[in-house]
Amino acid sequence: MMTNYKYKLIRQGKDARDGLYKGIKIVAKIVGATLGPGGRNVIIEKPKSPPVITNDGVTIARNIILQDELADLGAQAIIDTAVKTNKAVGDGTTTSIVLAGAIIKDVLKKIDGERTLVNSYDNVIEIRESINKSKDIIIQKLKDASKPCVDLETLEKVATVSLQDEKLGKIVAEMVQKIGSDGFIDIEENVRPVVETETVEGMKFYGEYAHYYLANNLAKRQAIWENTPVIITNERIESTEILEELIKIVQKQLKKEKFVLIASNYGKEIVPMIVNTTNRTQFKLLAVKASALTDKQLEDIAIYTGSTFFDARNKEGQIGNATKEDFGYADKIVTNADETIIIGGKGSKEEVEARIKDLKIEKDTVEETPTAQKKLERRISSLSAGVGKIKVGATTDIERVYLRDKIEDAVNASKVALEEGVIKGGGLALKEIADALPEGDILKEAIKVPYEKIQENAGGKLKIGKDILDPVKVTRVAFENACSMAGVFITTEGSICWQRDDLEDKLKDLGFKAN
Repeated sequence: MMTNYKYKLIRQGKDARDGLYKGIKIVAKIVGATLGPGGRNVIIEKPKSPPVITNDGVTIARNIILQDELADLGAQAIIDTAVKTNKAVGDGTTTSIVLAGAIIKDVLKKIDGERTLVNSYDNVIEIRESINKSKDIIIQKLKDASKPCVDLETLEKVATVSLQDEKLGKIVAEMVQKIGSDGFIDIEENVRPVVETETVEGMKFYGEYAHYYLANNLAKRQAIWENTPVIITNERIESTEILEELIKIVQKQLKKEKFVLIASNYGKEIVPMIVNTTNRTQFKLLAVKASALTDKQLEDIAIYTGSTFFDARNKEGQIGNATKEDFGYADKIVTNADETIIIGGKGSKEEVEARIKDLKIEKDTVEETPTAQKKLERRISSLSAGVGKIKVGATTDIERVYLRDKIEDAVNASKVALEEGVIKGGGLALKEIADALPEGDILKEAIKVPYEKIQENAGGKLKIGKDILDPVKVTRVAFENACSMAGVFITTEGSICWQRDDLEDKLKDLGFKAN
């Protein structure tokens, strides 16, 4: 919708950079106020639902829209930095925004202080190369400072720092240790006003929704379906007739209004039909694309869910011949743009156990390459490891949502701590690296800012002891993304954005009614 958008606003040079930085500064300031144990919360208005109170950086950032067109363009650019960090490690979004804002601030000072830089290609590239060179040195120093996270006590420290709650930190750490860094932990609502955990049967595999419009949880970019039939094939689905026949079986014989189809791929003409069916009719069809899976892996999923595996190479076994007996079931299926998790598959336990036994025999008796061995181990783990559940309850909906965000960050931080280890927390690791960098290093002052902001938010009274630990991967990824954002910004010489009278259309897209 563009009814309130008139023409494109074009700015160049310092005017463009200053306008963009205005938005960057606004985002960095409000998000930075949440950093550390002394950080504050932000309350966010939501249409047709209670407001959200949170200190989760990416949640706050995603809700920022600025009236000033150029400032909003800058804001959305730095928000993208947080989104990328969140996607990579599920935490560290506030740190990435604070770091990006600090680096850009220092770079702008350097630009404004060097008149020769104006329209000078060499000077711009020199500054960007200085950022990249310093970045590589700092990342190596972070890796050198890292210590492995090998015990529950260390994991509890990581989770507690993220949650700022020792009791909840222990709950999260125990669950993450049980499930492992590659496992899946489902965080859901609890009807009781307490936080509880359990482990249930479940499996995870590389598979994505056929189109992002199938996501029904927009905040997390996920499609979450419960109590659903499921059917599996290695075919590339091209025929609308096959889909229509499957829908008839599900509606008339299974008496259901939804099902999940896991296929090798989908034709370009079929995807719009699936999206329209799901979004414009009562019937819901979740199409999962599993092109990265082998036939044996698809068979694993079929055994786990109790469905028939339809092999496109066998004419009699093609999915066009499906009946109601060929559908399996699952308690819950969660999918996004990267992976799919099936919880509570209704396949025969005896068949699942027999499959696991066969895979273990294959792994032990057949001479395979290390890569093939790892694939077999992953298949065994997928069928046997299970899924962790953390049920989050609270006295009010606002508190429950707040706790859920905090626990999700703590889970992600704990899992990546198992991958690459831990460093001194509270921004101290970066500060110590900064202190050791030579004077004049382009990033020397900027990487101190997270530590300084944490101290500022705590009233300058925070003592960072040995129990304050951060996952090195979270700090590393947040820092890398901040440097990437700053490197692109330094080469920006112009901006183009829509001139708009007000935010009516954009707010409508978010569900708000215009006055």
